[in-house]
Amino acid sequence: MSLENVKAELEFAAERFESLCGHVSVRDEEDIPIILAISHSLVRSIDLHPSGTGYAVEYWKGQEESEEFVGVENFPDLLLAVEAYGTWLVS
Repeated sequence: MSLENVKAELEFAAERFESLCGHVSVRDEEDIPIILAISHSLVRSIDLHPSGTGYAVEYWKGQEESEEFVGVENFPDLLLAVEAYGTWLVS
């Protein structure tokens, strides 16, 4: 799948969770499209990006000055990854 197609899929996925987030955007990081989403409470965030043949979700906790990496989870498809990040942002 081309990076343009991946970016279009990520933009569609990001739109599904706009109401759950204080901020959600799709951006290029080192030429790879990612979703950056931050919860309304500004305490939880994720980075979702293509990884191998699927997608990876990096979980973060805290605010910018004291942000802590919690972990990363790999998913075979975008739908499962989006479901996981939605759960993380609202918990």
